[in-house]
Amino acid sequence: MIELLNRQETLNLNKIFAAHIIEWQSRLRPHPDHLYKPDQEYYDPMQGVVRYYSPEECKKLNNDWAEEYERKRDKIEVISIDSLYAGTTIYVFKYDTINNYINHLANGFTELADKLKWKSVIFLADYAEPWYGGRNDFQPLEDAIDYFKIIGATDTFTGGFKVDLYDLPQFLKNYFWLCRCYASSPYRFFSSPGKNVVLYLCQYGNIHFHYFSEEYKKEIEAHAKDIGMIKEDQCFEPFSETGALEGRSMKLKR
Repeated sequence: MIELLNRQETLNLNKIFAAHIIEWQSRLRPHPDHLYKPDQEYYDPMQGVVRYYSPEECKKLNNDWAEEYERKRDKIEVISIDSLYAGTTIYVFKYDTINNYINHLANGFTELADKLKWKSVIFLADYAEPWYGGRNDFQPLEDAIDYFKIIGATDTFTGGFKVDLYDLPQFLKNYFWLCRCYASSPYRFFSSPGKNVVLYLCQYGNIHFHYFSEEYKKEIEAHAKDIGMIKEDQCFEPFSETGALEGRSMKLKR
């Protein structure tokens, strides 16, 4: 079963997960050092040039930024997780063709979740942006968009998903392509209700584990080793000789 939840409902399922989301979300808050200034040059995506913005343009851009942040951020109280943080690791599965790797990833992570006795996995972006954007010519992404439409996510849906282990492999196979292809999307994190770990799937197909319990970290790493997951020191692109990611694009916003 796959449940579509609003952001508040998703955050309420895991206090650690909620605190992590809010922490990452706060990085998008307008900072005085990063505001638009008329004495500096910026790339203008509308004109495709680098230029100076007028004081009026800078004021509007800064106001729009602040308004967008206030509109999209989650206004909830969260616990402090600084003292709980127990580090991070990056795990992959044995590299293969990209389609075979996706199968290893989807089935392997589901096996890990089962060993950890998870009943479901929750997914939520760190910012209230839709899960998918416009169409393009890259078929795997097109198929993934169709999948998310079928399970009920519209092109304006910004909430979360709660996915049981039966539906998890198919969900992950499509989730992979969203993470890989949308370069300008917010970070999409996942966990399980009440568990002291938060995960992120990067564009290279690597799973980043953020632990908030030393004991749970040891338990996860033991199970990960048992099922053949491979620990990496850093991310890299294993599916392209040039390093370019087919189908990956960025939506520029003014």
